[in-house]
Amino acid sequence: MRMGKLTRNNDRMNRRFEKRTPRKPAPPETTHAETAYYARQREKMTPMVVVLVGGEELSGAIKWYDRHAIKLLRDGQAELMILKRTIKYLYEDDRVRRSSLVP
Repeated sequence: MRMGKLTRNNDRMNRRFEKRTPRKPAPPETTHAETAYYARQREKMTPMVVVLVGGEELSGAIKWYDRHAIKLLRDGQAELMILKRTIKYLYEDDRVRRSSLVP
């Protein structure tokens, strides 16, 4: 007798879950916003400051980028390839003129 009650309760629960609307699909893994940002900064030769995970700050313009790294063009210094996993954050440097970075 008890088994019958449990079975009926399970059936009721299953029907409740079936009536719910389906969930929205998960958002895409990549939105390409990062790529668009790097492309815009590269085209404009925007002076950037890159802050690394260790706290070191590097200045320059983005010359090249890919999925795992960016290449920083620095004024009067060697170009640097920086792995993205070592970047804490980056921002536009208002102190530097753009014309000084154009080769």
